[in-house]
Amino acid sequence: MSHVTARPHAIGIPMDRIDGAQKVTGTATYAYEWPLDQPVYLYPLQSTIASGRVTGVDSALAEAEPGVLAVLSHLNAPTLTRPDDPELAVLQSDEVAWRGQFIGAIVAESLETARRAAGLVRVDYESRPPDVVLRADRDDLYSPVHAATFGTGGGELQDGSPADSVLGDVDTALAASPTMVDTTYSTPMYHNNPMEPHTAVVTWLNGELLVRCSTQGVSLSQALISGVLGLEPGRVRVVSPHVGARSARRSTPTRMPSSPRWPPGSCGGRSSSPSPGSRCSPWSATVRRRSSGSGWAPDGTAGSPRWPTM
Repeated sequence: MSHVTARPHAIGIPMDRIDGAQKVTGTATYAYEWPLDQPVYLYPLQSTIASGRVTGVDSALAEAEPGVLAVLSHLNAPTLTRPDDPELAVLQSDEVAWRGQFIGAIVAESLETARRAAGLVRVDYESRPPDVVLRADRDDLYSPVHAATFGTGGGELQDGSPADSVLGDVDTALAASPTMVDTTYSTPMYHNNPMEPHTAVVTWLNGELLVRCSTQGVSLSQALISGVLGLEPGRVRVVSPHVGARSARRSTPTRMPSSPRWPPGSCGGRSSSPSPGSRCSPWSATVRRRSSGSGWAPDGTAGSPRWPTM
C-alpha cells in the first residue's frame, strides 16, 4: 500500500490546459476529422421496437442503390469471439433488447448514400411487451456477478467493487434523528450532449488495425476491440489525442458493432472507413464492390458472404 504524504494543490491556481489553445481555436483534431483517401461510410440500422426479435430483413432496394457496398445484419455478419456479452455481441442474433439497438448497417461510398439506403431497408419484427420499470418490490432483482471490465475481471461492479456496501449505521442514526424525511424522488430522462459525437475512423495499415475514436480509455478499447475480433492486441492501435467532453460514455467502447474481418484493400483499393455516430466502434467496412446477384461476398463475387481469416 502506498502512502501519500503531499498532495498537489491546483485549486485557485491559474493553470493552463495543455490542449486548451487548440480546443478554443478550433485546431484540435477530433476522431472524425482525420483526413482519409477515398473512405467508405457506415450508417446504422436501428430497431424501432423495444423488445422482441427481427423476423425478416428486405434489403433489395438498398442494395440496388448506386454507391452502396454492403448491407449488414445478423443474417450475414461474422461470428465474434465474445458472443456472450450483450454490450459487444452486435449483429450476433435476431433478438432485440431495446429501441434503437443496432440491428444492421449500410456501408456506402458516401454518408448521404448510406443514410438514404438505410431508409430503404424493410425490417419485420415479432414484438414483445417491454419490461422497463425498475421497482424496489420486484422479486427478480439480483446483484451483478463478475461485471468488472466487461466480465473479464473480478468484482461485482465495473470497477471491481462489491455491489452492496455498508457505511455506518443508518437505521440507528435515523431513529435518533429529531426529524426524518422519507420520500421517493424520480428524475426525467437525462441526455448527455457532448460537443464531439461518438465516432470511429478505422484503417488497415501494414497488417494492423488503426482506430481513431472518441474515447478516454485507449488501453481498454484496444483490449475489447482485439478480443471481439480475435486479433492479437499488438495488431490493434487506438489513438485519441482529443476528446470532445469527458463522461462515462467516453470510457469504454460499449455498443461496439461487429467488424467484418475483411482483408486490407478489398474495397477497390480503399483501406479505411469512418463510422460517424457510434461509440468507439471498429467498423472496418472494406468491401470491394456490390454484387448484382442475389448474394454478396467481400471478395467481389456473388453468392453467400465469405469472411477471410486474418
